[in-house]
Amino acid sequence: MKRLVPLFCLILLLTSCETLRSTWHSHDRRVARIGTDVLYESEVVRLLPSGTAPEDSVKMVRQYIDTWALSKLLLMKAKEELSKSDRDISDQMEELRRDILGFRYEKKFVEENLDTVVSIKEMQDYYTARSENYTFPYSVVKARLARVSRVSPYYETIKSGFRLNNPTSNAELAELCKAVAEKYSEFSGEWIPTSVLAAEIGISVEECEKILSGESFSEYVVGDNCVLVYIYDRVPPGEVSPFDYNTERLQETVISKRKQELVSRLERELLDEAVETRKLKIYNYDE
Repeated sequence: MKRLVPLFCLILLLTSCETLRSTWHSHDRRVARIGTDVLYESEVVRLLPSGTAPEDSVKMVRQYIDTWALSKLLLMKAKEELSKSDRDISDQMEELRRDILGFRYEKKFVEENLDTVVSIKEMQDYYTARSENYTFPYSVVKARLARVSRVSPYYETIKSGFRLNNPTSNAELAELCKAVAEKYSEFSGEWIPTSVLAAEIGISVEECEKILSGESFSEYVVGDNCVLVYIYDRVPPGEVSPFDYNTERLQETVISKRKQELVSRLERELLDEAVETRKLKIYNYDE
């Protein structure tokens, strides 16, 4: 094995992946051997995506060889060192088989019976009853953002407009920004986490939180550009975030709860049916 691996790696370094593929398919040579188990090139070549650089191929192939060898060596050691009873895994395999089949049936039952339509009222009721679950260690905001060149003749106009907040000026400002700004976004009018705003500005979340804790309007210089931000609304870290920010999360939670209820119902029905049909007999202590 020590002789084969360096030779194999050298071939990889000197030959493109495409050439290797044709070679391996034509001549299925041995790459490594553990006892009577042999690893062939045809088993390894499948790992290499088309266009992979030779140096990357070497790393991928060597990692595969090591993984393959270790699995074989561990099995050999287990056979040598473990007692016959320790090597007997028939009970565990049968238990695993039962668990897998049972899980597959539960999954089939849930898929056939799950109602995935969640009403707004159901989400609101869940949100109201568990509002403490919807606090986060970051701000959530409604905002608008524009990235404008500082040498733009419209820069001062846009900057002045960003300080205002009324429907008429906002609409006019949006049209101007879409025409001349390098980027303009109102984030579809939705609540967003600090991380989204920080990524758009090009700063850390911590620095963005400091900006948000100040005035509604802020200006941030990034190279030759200036990022203008206006915060319409903000919920600080630790406070209950708005319902609208959590609708997707609430929908997933309600559906997950329904899945759990379906599994519980299935288990209860199976037990009741088994007792009724006398498939299941539970003995008293005196029987």
